[in-house]
Amino acid sequence: MSSVLKSKLARVRVTGIDQNQSSCLQLGEDLVRAARLHLFERVTVLAPEHGARFETYVEPVAEPGVVRFLGADGREVEPGDLVDILAFADISAGLAAEIVQVDAKNRPLP
Repeated sequence: MSSVLKSKLARVRVTGIDQNQSSCLQLGEDLVRAARLHLFERVTVLAPEHGARFETYVEPVAEPGVVRFLGADGREVEPGDLVDILAFADISAGLAAEIVQVDAKNRPLP
């Protein structure tokens, strides 16, 4: 069995942080669907502007385009930063990664 890239939200813009909440990543349902992510799925976040790489979990929210980091995760990024959000899967064979490109307002591109 191998661990491979399942999904990637490429260069999405952080829309907010709230360090007074329990740590997680709130993502708009549009982004969650486009990247085939699931409630409470573990993701790796790459924040190149700060040299940060960390893990958190996904909490979908209804508002489109939201990329909001809560709790301690909010210390790793700032609103306006561009980040990559990666999800991995353990497979035996045959999974193709879902790479999602977004526009300047975090809307998934076709």
